[in-house]
Parts: sequence; C-alpha cells; structure tokens
Amino acid sequence: MSVFSLPLFLVSPAPLVPLYSSKFTPELLNELIMQTRDKVETSKIEVQKYESELKNKQQYLKATKANYENLINWSEIFQNSNAETKKMITAYLIESVKVSRDYELDIKFNLAYEQFFTVN
Repeated sequence: MSVFSLPLFLVSPAPLVPLYSSKFTPELLNELIMQTRDKVETSKIEVQKYESELKNKQQYLKATKANYENLINWSEIFQNSNAETKKMITAYLIESVKVSRDYELDIKFNLAYEQFFTVN
C-alpha cells in the first residue's frame, strides 16, 4: 500500500486537534483523570464482590432445589406406601408426642432440620 492511498490524517504530521486555550489547567485535568481511574478501580472491586456473592447465592439455590426435590420424593414414597410402612417411617421420624391441656401438641423428632438442608 502506498502512502498516497492512505487517508490524509494517517500520514499528516500536523496535529488534528485544534489548538485553543482551555480554562482547565493540566494539573486539574490530571487530577480529574486520577479520580476517574480511582472510581473505575473501586467499581471493578465492587463488581467482583457482587459476582462472588451471586455465585454463592446460585450455589445455595442449587442445593436448596436439590433438597426440595429430595423432600418431594420422600413425601411421594410415604404417600404411596402401605399402612405398615407408613407406621414404621413415622415411628422412626418421631421420638415422642406430648399432648397438653387444650390439646396443645409437643412433638419431638429424631431428626434435625440441618441433616437434610445443608449446603455443601
């Protein structure tokens, strides 16, 4: 490619920016540029923090969905079982039931919620 086929602004040694006097001093412009760079860096750090939080929440949601599916499966198994199997499952799950006045129930389970809903 010859010099004659290039656009004039690519080969011209003269500056393309018109020369004029500015009300802004070079020091002020440099300070504004530095402030903007600092804001950009701060924003990048915040974006990384929020991306990390999003990733953690997505993992938690995935684990919660899996636990929900397990719970639904267990309820279907219980629902489709015969009476004897239901009694055995219930006897395993419930340690004791206390009935107080006014039919207030206190049920103690053999299981802890955390056993089934832990996030790895």
